Amino acid sequence: MASMSVPFDVSSTGGTLRLVALVPLVASNIAALRAALKEHLGAAEQAVLLDLGHVELVDSLGIYLVVSLNKSCQERQVSFSVAGANAEVLRLFEFFGLNEVFDIREG
Repeated sequence: MASMSVPFDVSSTGGTLRLVALVPLVASNIAALRAALKEHLGAAEQAVLLDLGHVELVDSLGIYLVVSLNKSCQERQVSFSVAGANAEVLRLFEFFGLNEVFDIREG
């Protein structure tokens, strides 16, 4: 099995888990992204910040992944936000009304 590049750069500071996405949030990357999230989500004490500053493309499965991450955070009672989204990704999130569900900031 070919190894894939690491999907997230993960750091934790002051109770906030920062996930910097290093690959597009698209169908071909979803399995690796989910595995990484499952591995690291437990480190979040107060908040999760998904940094999309390196992401140019998000498809419908990527949107679902972000919604699932938000739900997991709600279940764990930690806040969730997205930062660094480019204008195109930001418009996509707004189209789906996600800006009404959690904090989304443009890059």
